[in-house]
Amino acid sequence: MVKSETVLVSPSKVNTALTIKVDKTECAPTDWVKISGKLKRQDTGEGLGGKTVSLWVNGIQEATTTTGSDGSYSFNYRIPEEGRYDFYTHFDGDDKFWGCDSPLVTVTAARIPTKITISVSPRTGPPPLEATISGKITDIDGNPIAVKIELYIDGSKVDEKFSNPDGTYSFKYTFTEPRVYEVYTMFPGNVKYEGCERSMMEEEAW
Repeated sequence: MVKSETVLVSPSKVNTALTIKVDKTECAPTDWVKISGKLKRQDTGEGLGGKTVSLWVNGIQEATTTTGSDGSYSFNYRIPEEGRYDFYTHFDGDDKFWGCDSPLVTVTAARIPTKITISVSPRTGPPPLEATISGKITDIDGNPIAVKIELYIDGSKVDEKFSNPDGTYSFKYTFTEPRVYEVYTMFPGNVKYEGCERSMMEEEAW
């Protein structure tokens, strides 16, 4: 009897790779960022479905998901505040496939500059003079925003209210003395928008 040659068989796990992309690299706080990509075999490029992929943001695991039949995955992440956000995805591996990390992608979040206008009507008249202080607030591109506006008279806050969806606002104030008043409105800023510089105007009541 003639024996065949002995062949050594040494099964090994398959290397994998993760791709990653984001739908934006610059945004404002509170915006949503979509992170997506694909888990695949390194040797053939075949997508690996049914595998658990985790999302890491600035070194902290934030979420997990299961890849689709073609190896694709996606996450939606809401940016909480200003700053730099480094994203990558991770596959732990299993009994058939080695684990891997995706490349790093960075998203930068910055507050949006704003601008405000002001007008006072009437500007002169005998006291008590009831005047309307109005204006509009927008982002730097002219898009109206609904935010809290503060009214100051002679450096003291006397009222506050939210602007309308079209960015307009209006206050009523009665000037009781015949003198010059300093009047301005102000948006102090919030997590998404920068505060406005003060828009000042002098008001005389005769």
